[in-house]
Amino acid sequence: MKRPCVHLICTAHLDPVWQWQWEEGFSEAVSTFRCAARLLREHPTLIFNHNEAVLYRWVKKLDLPLFAEIQRLVAEERWMIGGGWYLQPDANLPGTESLIRHITEGRRFFLYHFGVRPRVAYNFDSFGHSGGLPQILKKAGYDMYIHMRPQAGELELPSDLYRWRGVDGTEILAYRIAVGLYHTEYDNIEQRLHEGVDLALRLNRDVPVFWGIGDHGGGATREDLAKIDAFIQREDRVEIIHSTPERFCDAVWDDAKKAPLFEGGLQRVFTGCYTSLSRLKRAAQHSLGALTRAETLQALAWWTMGRNYAEKELNEAWRLHLFNDFHDIIAGTCIEPSERDALIHYGTAEDIIRRLNLETAAYINSRMKRCPSAAEEAIREKTNKDSGEETTAAAAAKERKKSGIKDEELNTKDEKDEGNKDILEATEEAKRGDHETGEIPLTILHGLPSPGKYPIEAELMISHRPKWTGTWKLRLVDREGKDVPYQEEQPEALLPFNGWRRKIVFLDESDGCGAAHYRVYPVEGDPDRKERPPAVRFEFGPDNLIEKWSIDGDRQVLAGPLLQPLVVEDEGDSWGTGLWSYRHIAGRFSPDKPGLKIIESGPVRTVYEAHFTYNHSRIVMQTLVYTDWPVLEFRLRIHWNEPRRRLKLSLPTVLKSGSLISEIPGGIIGRPADGQEHVHGRWCVVEGSLGGKKAAIGIAHTGCHGLDFKDGELRLSVLRSAVYCHEKGLTLGSFPTPKFMDLGEHDIRLLAIGGAPEDVRRHLPGLADRLSAPLIVYSHLPHGGFEGKESEEKEAEGKNARFNFRNVLSLSPSTVRLLACKRSADGQALILRIQETTGNSTEADLRITPPKIHRSRPDIQITTPLNPLEIKTIRIEKNGDWRFVNLINES
Repeated sequence: MKRPCVHLICTAHLDPVWQWQWEEGFSEAVSTFRCAARLLREHPTLIFNHNEAVLYRWVKKLDLPLFAEIQRLVAEERWMIGGGWYLQPDANLPGTESLIRHITEGRRFFLYHFGVRPRVAYNFDSFGHSGGLPQILKKAGYDMYIHMRPQAGELELPSDLYRWRGVDGTEILAYRIAVGLYHTEYDNIEQRLHEGVDLALRLNRDVPVFWGIGDHGGGATREDLAKIDAFIQREDRVEIIHSTPERFCDAVWDDAKKAPLFEGGLQRVFTGCYTSLSRLKRAAQHSLGALTRAETLQALAWWTMGRNYAEKELNEAWRLHLFNDFHDIIAGTCIEPSERDALIHYGTAEDIIRRLNLETAAYINSRMKRCPSAAEEAIREKTNKDSGEETTAAAAAKERKKSGIKDEELNTKDEKDEGNKDILEATEEAKRGDHETGEIPLTILHGLPSPGKYPIEAELMISHRPKWTGTWKLRLVDREGKDVPYQEEQPEALLPFNGWRRKIVFLDESDGCGAAHYRVYPVEGDPDRKERPPAVRFEFGPDNLIEKWSIDGDRQVLAGPLLQPLVVEDEGDSWGTGLWSYRHIAGRFSPDKPGLKIIESGPVRTVYEAHFTYNHSRIVMQTLVYTDWPVLEFRLRIHWNEPRRRLKLSLPTVLKSGSLISEIPGGIIGRPADGQEHVHGRWCVVEGSLGGKKAAIGIAHTGCHGLDFKDGELRLSVLRSAVYCHEKGLTLGSFPTPKFMDLGEHDIRLLAIGGAPEDVRRHLPGLADRLSAPLIVYSHLPHGGFEGKESEEKEAEGKNARFNFRNVLSLSPSTVRLLACKRSADGQALILRIQETTGNSTEADLRITPPKIHRSRPDIQITTPLNPLEIKTIRIEKNGDWRFVNLINES
């Protein structure tokens, strides 16, 4: 009989950031890789395995001869590219597309520079693994997934080798490290060898032993290699070989058929990581939303209008974002200087994105056929009259004469003048402006295809200089010249210049990605502040929080104050090691004077503000209620100064026996009503029965990933002030004073919606998308191109067709989410990635409608069925042909 085999998989686990900053991590990568290359030349049977394209990328920058040597060793199959990801990210907190990009970025780098395609993915040290990962792994072409955490004491698995079934039903072969960890110490290689042999004999199959110094790099040592050689000479019961994850996978492939099944996420470990360093979690969510939105707009402008695609800039922004997904950064277990570095990376990526978005908006606007405003038409009429040309009124009179209609046949003088009324008003309006037309253009970029109405907040200057006299309001019109209801609110600047700076709020309705255009005119008069009934029925209680919330008529869904701030004891270390729940309330924030105030009101929304205090901390909470949007919005500015405590927001419902469903990377999952801390994505929903009918309350938020749920009450973890990079084995003293996470000022936003469960689930992904990537608003950016000879030529080329970039890309139903819209890696096609988000089969309808002025691209309509939570990637060729493709090669 064939002897079982112990596969010795040599690694050098290296955290680019943890107790050190990134420069040290990258420097150590050069050192570790040099040592590995030297030992491979000295020891002919050794094989070295290493993942993480980001480290190879830096070695290429810092030591090109070493990089070339690694390429030679890979070609000789002495150095194996393991895993193939960009780095080993956290697998609970990044969004779905972020995890996909870790794979695509890494796999493409390794294929281009080394010609290899790893088939076994691994994230040894990540703190839990989303139940949505199996689908992503299989669609990326992986055969196996290897992990270490959660370990045996944290999660019971049926075997070290098992079939992992994700939340969508996809299965992949998985392996949890059973011998030691993902590394060895300087003195325990022989112990690990004995443990590996014992396990192989007991299971009567091949097993892996991962070895090599690791965490701050390291890898194999000459001493360990000598001990391994001696051990192999003594051991004859099993075969012991230097190996790779792929060879181990091939060796146990037949065993996979009878391997036991495990379903769902691989949870839990380190519950504090769901909240630690909350600034990074909020920044990560915003960064991913902004990146995918900017990429979508770039791709659509390239595809439909032939604009240059900013591939280099987008790639740079993506790599900055992906680096911060590393499991010791986004999970909040690094030192304070590394937190600052991560915020700099997010800021650099955002700067790139904002520049690209403005360039895209300017390009779109420059291609518009100019649609003059009424004021401009009035000025043109006057100019024509002065030059002897006919005015519109004169031309209209001539047309009436041709038609045989006499002026006296008009009923009244008022009707006779009606045709000139708009021009006269516009002329006066233009005269009051301090530039030629008085017009202020607004451009709204929609980077998300989810249909519906969403609030727009825009700030603008009503003139180049203040209008020192008179009372001025604004008139907002859409591109068709129709008035749009809006209200004015306090802008960011607090200056006494007679309303020179203004802020307007209105609802913009869209059916897809593209651009919407509005015009604003300053006119004399008082702004409309007439209130309208809200779309949500609610009542505030004596503590200045919403206490009653009616859904579907008079069904009251709350069992107490909504979003009451709770201060909870949390003595855990940075990871929350060994802690599974945070339920002991140390105190509650109390309402502060002057009580609940209405700070803004009008035809669009009412904004309530209340202040709350606890100990040395303070919260300013704004509740925003809209007249034509059935969503409650909450904006919290938190001044937090409570070391070794965490802040939770309570959402008590009457759904005592209800269930909790939440988003996770790659899908959705249920969480137990056990009062323990669990992780989730950007939204969650409490579902149950109320008055004999199903009911639900959903919350979307900006990066509050920890929660607990019990007796119908959801508690959302917002802040956590553990000590930076502190492990529970170290006793903290009074001096030197430790540094605590999350102290200071924080801005949190939440959206809440209630109703039937299917309706709430249908809306939440879109609401979460809008929170992550709000609509982009530009004031004062001109509509239309420069009115010169070049513009005239372009207009003639377009045959005077009206340009419209609104709703260029649409996707329905709203339960289908656009994960990505980008140019293909080969630069030849458009790539779209979509996913069903509610766990129900559906049929997706995707349409691309290029602007009429630019017809080099055909209209596209794709209708495809989607299984529950299914991800599909679509490639559309320039001639309109399309097909489903692999995540990685897109072909």
